[in-house]
Amino acid sequence: MIILIYFDWFGNRTEFKEYNEKIKQACEKFGVRYLGLYGPMSVKWNYVSIFEADSFDGFLEMGRQVTPHPKMPHHIAEILLPQKLNHPSVELIRRRLQGLAWKEALAFLMTLGVLPLLRSRL
Repeated sequence: MIILIYFDWFGNRTEFKEYNEKIKQACEKFGVRYLGLYGPMSVKWNYVSIFEADSFDGFLEMGRQVTPHPKMPHHIAEILLPQKLNHPSVELIRRRLQGLAWKEALAFLMTLGVLPLLRSRL
């Protein structure tokens, strides 16, 4: 999965470099790949950090090692999950599940072979 952290920074350049190094060290410790710091073209955010992780739990473990910096007052995370093109469309599944009782929905998901995929994402 790819994780994007959009944020604003209100500190100086030295503080920013130090904080970025802490993030890199935590990533190395927990096997999260730090893909770099980028400046988005949107006016809404100053920066975006991009990470790649095998699981969201691994990313959370890494994040627990880096305390939020006071010069970064707000941020948002966007999580991009890999898509399997050989599976039925999520939208088609959602439409089919509408109005079904939970047992019927579970039976439908079992016929598609989607349950193992869903379990790995929970």
